[in-house]
Amino acid sequence: MKQTKLTIFIDGWCPNCKRFAKLIKRIDIWQHIKIEDARQMNKSNYNIDLLVAKKHMASINQSSKVAYGFTSIYRVVKTIPLM
Repeated sequence: MKQTKLTIFIDGWCPNCKRFAKLIKRIDIWQHIKIEDARQMNKSNYNIDLLVAKKHMASINQSSKVAYGFTSIYRVVKTIPLM
């Protein structure tokens, strides 16, 4: 059973965000990162600010700590050994 270490929320309307998500899916061979669309997310499931998440990629780690922007990118790089 795979274990999700990080969940990231991308803007599903942003071409750069979608490209980044495709890259992550390709190189995350152990599938530790779950990718969700911030625009289609159920607000009650997560404790993130949707307005900020649509502009800056949001992430939630295993200990339920929320981060935005470059901190989220850092978490992705740290989670995927190939990066």
